[in-house]
Amino acid sequence: MAGWNEWVLGYGARRQRDLLAMFGLNADSLSGLALGMLAGVGFLLGVLALAMARRRAVRLDPVAKIYRRFCRRLERAGVARRPSEGPVDFARRVVAARPQLRDSVERITALYVALRYADGDARVADFRRAVGAFRPR
Repeated sequence: MAGWNEWVLGYGARRQRDLLAMFGLNADSLSGLALGMLAGVGFLLGVLALAMARRRAVRLDPVAKIYRRFCRRLERAGVARRPSEGPVDFARRVVAARPQLRDSVERITALYVALRYADGDARVADFRRAVGAFRPR
């Protein structure tokens, strides 16, 4: 309990100066106090921004994850998606290279485009099932 009284209840001007001095700041001047406050706020904002960025990165769009699975399966079958290639152009190239996959590739691409870019009636469950059943050879 003595530690509590000393560090929390007894936290006064002298302790504030000592604490700031540990970080190399002069608490006797207004500029030193302002610099200390700015550094503290900057540090807290940086930690908050980092936490928010990590939290956002963890959440992956389920439609994008399913489409990536579809693209990986096609890559293993010998047709890799180019980084700058959109889904429709990729589907055209796949069909040109592997005509036997036309129906599946066109259906999956239409579902993806409807889910991603349109207000269509496509459902994620239908898209997931179509990609799950897709097995190019």
